[in-house]
Amino acid sequence: MWTASGALLAPARFGASLRAIRLELGLTQKQLAEQLDVPRSYVRKYEAGEWRLDLVELEAVAGALGVALTTIVWRFESKLDEGRA
Repeated sequence: MWTASGALLAPARFGASLRAIRLELGLTQKQLAEQLDVPRSYVRKYEAGEWRLDLVELEAVAGALGVALTTIVWRFESKLDEGRA
């Protein structure tokens, strides 16, 4: 990862994007985990940036949240831009 833009923090920023969307929808980690049929600890790890999602997993998360995959990507890019400013 490139450090000049703060991208070392990219996984945490990505997780923050997922968390923000989840909270805007009024879902708990437990509720999202149940929709994904995964343990709540998985959702916690996604949001903390401890676990990186592959594209298939990310698509499942987007579906469970009821948002387009592009919405998640756009929010993440916005978080990265905040880190560069």
